[in-house]
Amino acid sequence: MKIFISVFCFSLFQPDKCGERMKKILPYLAGALLFSGVLGNLTDRLLHGAVIDFLSFDLHIPFANPWPSFNVADSCICIAAVLFVAASWKNDNAK
Repeated sequence: MKIFISVFCFSLFQPDKCGERMKKILPYLAGALLFSGVLGNLTDRLLHGAVIDFLSFDLHIPFANPWPSFNVADSCICIAAVLFVAASWKNDNAK
């Protein structure tokens, strides 16, 4: 997973063809992640009456204990937001 993220970030900020391709794909990828996150949370809400947060971490840090619980859908929504910001920043620099 770390390798995938590294390659993705490297290709995102490269000025060659791979970077241009990523610049075109990035908003669609962010939209797909946002849609899947919203759909996952909506499904939980409709089936269970609440969103089920099942990922809980204890970081053993005094100011971050307990770390807020979350689920995969929440992660997709947060990653989509970051990708939307990166896509808009990348498009603003191209002008």
